[in-house]
Amino acid sequence: MGNALNIASADCPLGPIDDPIPSIQWPTAAAADLWLDKDDPVETVTAVVRTDGGLVTVHSPSQAEVSRAVLVVAVLPIDATAVSVRVAGELDLAVVDVLSDALDGQLSVGRPELVLDVSGLTFCSCSGLEALLAARHRLAAAGGGLTLTGLNYMMVRLLRLTGLEAVLTTPLPNHRA
Repeated sequence: MGNALNIASADCPLGPIDDPIPSIQWPTAAAADLWLDKDDPVETVTAVVRTDGGLVTVHSPSQAEVSRAVLVVAVLPIDATAVSVRVAGELDLAVVDVLSDALDGQLSVGRPELVLDVSGLTFCSCSGLEALLAARHRLAAAGGGLTLTGLNYMMVRLLRLTGLEAVLTTPLPNHRA
């Protein structure tokens, strides 16, 4: 992988960005179990669940908690220095720290290569974009990189509208292809 943040926009099944926003139903965090196969080597799963008292972070959530989750983050090891992180739900200011903590946690245990599957995201605020940029910088400083996969229409559109597509898709100077 190397020092880069790569975005595979070919994963967007909805066509060019100039298309009108299609009338489809986006997946929810409750669908998190659909993108985790029983044979996946899941290391950790964290969910942010809405309760009467507000948002609560739950480590190793039950299926019922996942079904009520605002955001679900799953970590799957690839090898000794790389990890895949899958995220589903809404990524905003209220929950962005859960994703940031998961990404930083991998860096702290010597895994500077991250593949971030965002196919399950239904919403990403400016706080979410800021977290991706910050993670990219921290990983690059450690000699690693961040690769975004599973970009859905919403994410491609968001990156283009904010002008971050070029920033987040330009490989860093030391990128190993």
